[in-house]
Amino acid sequence: MKYQNRININSFSPFSFKNYLHLFLIFAAVTASGPFVLKEFSWHPGKALVISILVIFLFIFVIRRNVVFSKFSIYVSCLIFVQILYFITKNMYHFQYSYFNNILLFVGLIITIIFIISFMGFEKFIYSNIIFFSLLSLICFLGFLLALFGKIEPQYFFDRGNGETVYHFYLTTANTLFPVGGGYIIKMAGIFTEGGTMGFYIIHILLLNKLSYNNKNYERILLVAGLPTFSIAFYTSVFIYYILFYFNRSSLKFFLFSSGLLVLSFYLIGYYNDTNSTASYINAFIIERIGPNGTGVTGGGNRAELLSGSLPYIAERPLLGYGYKYLMTTLGTAYQASIAGQVVMHGFLGIVFVFLHFIILAIRSFQLAILNGNFLFLKASCLMAINYIQRPYISSYYIYLIIISMLYLLTHYYEKKYRLIKMPAIN
Repeated sequence: MKYQNRININSFSPFSFKNYLHLFLIFAAVTASGPFVLKEFSWHPGKALVISILVIFLFIFVIRRNVVFSKFSIYVSCLIFVQILYFITKNMYHFQYSYFNNILLFVGLIITIIFIISFMGFEKFIYSNIIFFSLLSLICFLGFLLALFGKIEPQYFFDRGNGETVYHFYLTTANTLFPVGGGYIIKMAGIFTEGGTMGFYIIHILLLNKLSYNNKNYERILLVAGLPTFSIAFYTSVFIYYILFYFNRSSLKFFLFSSGLLVLSFYLIGYYNDTNSTASYINAFIIERIGPNGTGVTGGGNRAELLSGSLPYIAERPLLGYGYKYLMTTLGTAYQASIAGQVVMHGFLGIVFVFLHFIILAIRSFQLAILNGNFLFLKASCLMAINYIQRPYISSYYIYLIIISMLYLLTHYYEKKYRLIKMPAIN
């Protein structure tokens, strides 16, 4: 099925100087904490910057006096408030005060969402995210090419604490690099600590574009620029993305040809693995990681191993889990990157609250598909769910805003159009 543009770009007023200033503040806030690496620079104030920007937002609320409390902002604020109550309960249940960071994050999200609705609108915010990440991906891709041809040298950035060193190449970071010829093959990580995380964010922006403006040029930029992340999860997600949104009978020949070419490439890389240095590096980057032991250059990324290590703990406390501190001290930080580790931390009941914003999106996407035959959002939700199994970064500042943006699109442009009656539309 061919999807047309979902939002008319001319449906909102041109960007004003204040819009650009507001967007700068929002992007500065969402990139000031993990998994973004900007906080690792010595000059970066980290969380103090986030708090300062939120105070600025509150100050703007006071002096402008035109804060918009729409039904949508109230709806989302109530959803977030339920999650805040959950983390307050976790604090009391586990006697661990580390959850106050989550509570402060959710308070900041409420302020940010009301700010977006009041002073620019989600249409502009969504469009700006697509442009921002497309430009970022192009810049990082240029950094990959310059590193490959030896035009820039790696500079020490910081240690991740797990034996890995993150380098920066001025235009991109990388935690894995191999010298080849006069340059380096790197796992392009952009403004993140690893390539897989950048691929994870690119997939979300791809879906945001598909659900909104459906701009083909930005889509191509994001797809191509994400290739040097050398992330198996990203490649798998792109494959599923193609199947969900583009696969049909007319494209079957192209699909079979591409699949055959890919298999042949893997065979040739494996064949020349011992005699060609470039082939051996690509083999270590990608092919070895597909195997059952995941023995490639990013050791420790085997989710199957994390799952097996989590099962005994899940069986002991299946409902509310052990809490954040226990997970970090007993199992280690690697388990944060596993959905099984999240269940150890929160339990199955707790996971419902942690994933509540995504669950709401998935339910309403399912409703749209069943009642009106529009599977666009359901497809996007399925791909997102697959990514959360690999990287359950569901409550990071930026990802949360992207999910809320998708919920806004669903309630304002799709459910209104089809006039769903089983769940009230949100204005």
